[in-house]
Amino acid sequence: MLSLIIELSENSTLIIDSISYTLAAPVDDVNTTIDIIQYPASVGEPVKWVKNVSRDTEGEIIVDMPSSAYNISAHKSDKRSGRSVTLDTEMTSKNKLSEKQLYEARDILEKVSDDEALLRIKSPSTNVEIEYLTEAPVSSESLVKKNIKRVLVSSDTHYTDVVVKICTSIRGQ
Repeated sequence: MLSLIIELSENSTLIIDSISYTLAAPVDDVNTTIDIIQYPASVGEPVKWVKNVSRDTEGEIIVDMPSSAYNISAHKSDKRSGRSVTLDTEMTSKNKLSEKQLYEARDILEKVSDDEALLRIKSPSTNVEIEYLTEAPVSSESLVKKNIKRVLVSSDTHYTDVVVKICTSIRGQ
């Protein structure tokens, strides 16, 4: 829908000879689905993640990545052999993408700041598995009372279900 609103002050004249416009239809309307799996997290150990990305049509895939992600690899299954094929990837940011890339990844990019890390998978694909690691959660301990210990687990990355190993010593009375 196109709307044209014109406001005129008193004693104004508006002359319109013609109005024309072109509404560009999307060339490639892409529906992308991303499922993220966090493997078990333990204090002091890097955390493994997997993003399963699928799109309706074959093409370049762009996904947001945590800034702390490292050891990133992308794979897809070869249709003929069934083997896993490693894909060529590139870390980039929103302000380095072409107009076409911005359009095709618009659902993901609307939630991403201009300088946030993006992973660009150059090989045309429909289904891709991205594996990566993020920094280990850390813990600190403090003794609150004689028999109460406070353990604080922290990280810049949000984790669920973090395993913490605590050493306690109970002394007899």
